[in-house]
Amino acid sequence: MGMSGHQIVIPVTINTPTPKYIFTSSVKKNGSWNSAYSLLGKLIDLKNSNSDLNNRYVVVDNDSIGDQIQQLSLLFNETSHILPFTKRETWVSRLAA
Repeated sequence: MGMSGHQIVIPVTINTPTPKYIFTSSVKKNGSWNSAYSLLGKLIDLKNSNSDLNNRYVVVDNDSIGDQIQQLSLLFNETSHILPFTKRETWVSRLAA
């Protein structure tokens, strides 16, 4: 349970010396951003629990969100790294290392 009262379930954790927490955000172009804002609250809770760790990642369906990827990146900028799903071949191996 986070400080804001969010129930935090981490969908994927990569077991490296410093665990990496992987979340997903599925926002459709011109669609509702409610799920993104809910995820942001959880990420803020995790960051506040240990601000020294920079181990939070959000995989985004960048085909679905289109040109709004920049706004979504700005939303999560302070709390996590954005990983575009369509470019997974460039980040999967680095993330698992």
